[in-house]
Amino acid sequence: MLWELWPRTTRGTIIVTSRRPEVTGTLLYNSIEIDVGALHLFETRKLLFELLPSKYADLSTNPEQVSIADQICQLLDGLPLAVVLAAGFMKQTQRSSCSLAETLKLLTEKRELLMEWNLSSKATASLPLGMLWEANIASLPESSRTLLQIMAFLDPDKVQEEMFLDSRVSTLHNALLPDHESYLYCLRSLSKYCLVRRDNAMVSVHQLVQQATIHRMDPKTDLPAAFDAAVDLIWTLFPRQSRNGLLMSSVLHVAQDYLPHVEALGSRYREFGRSIGYKSQHLAELIYDCSW
Repeated sequence: MLWELWPRTTRGTIIVTSRRPEVTGTLLYNSIEIDVGALHLFETRKLLFELLPSKYADLSTNPEQVSIADQICQLLDGLPLAVVLAAGFMKQTQRSSCSLAETLKLLTEKRELLMEWNLSSKATASLPLGMLWEANIASLPESSRTLLQIMAFLDPDKVQEEMFLDSRVSTLHNALLPDHESYLYCLRSLSKYCLVRRDNAMVSVHQLVQQATIHRMDPKTDLPAAFDAAVDLIWTLFPRQSRNGLLMSSVLHVAQDYLPHVEALGSRYREFGRSIGYKSQHLAELIYDCSW
């Protein structure tokens, strides 16, 4: 299931996925894709109840609640990632025994909202995933949403936690976090809504989550601010040539760790930087520093 939900973009990888071909085709290079299809309704419902807290177990035998759960599952289109996101949302927003009905109502509203959006012809996220991301991202505390927006411009598989905890960045940018406690608070919210995955001091952000996060940002305010914060973050931490002319060999491994982020920033700039009129000397310096 991890391969279904969190495929890595390494070369020569075999990917087992239920995603549509037009989605995986934009994320994978020289990889073999095995389409296992979407989950059946009863499988989707079973997975949903398994991911929910134990107090929901009794609802799985209640015909009325099962009917509501089936309506939720039909909206999820049998996509495992959508089920995970739905369960994360429900665990975070549960308020009463009627939370299934409340969730159905909210997801239906989000679906209708997305149906009215003028999506780009290149948009790859499915309606069920977009519906869940819109619900989950909109429910985040502001500071957690800001952190996710910054992560949306970085390499999705190599977000080192130490980047956000370095004393050099604590006062660098208004969008960056001031201390360790603030970072843990934000990360906890992102994890509970299943928008990121944490493992061995590294955070992974699904590429489609990044796309959804960028898509819902205001292109005149939020998007350039988050992009600028991401650039400033990497620019501050990226090792540079010593003024004394010493070789970079001692910090080459550090530069290599940050190189994927520079490449991701460059890719995002080519994608929309000019359209939003974004200019950054720091980004130009990063690309120059990586040119060797």
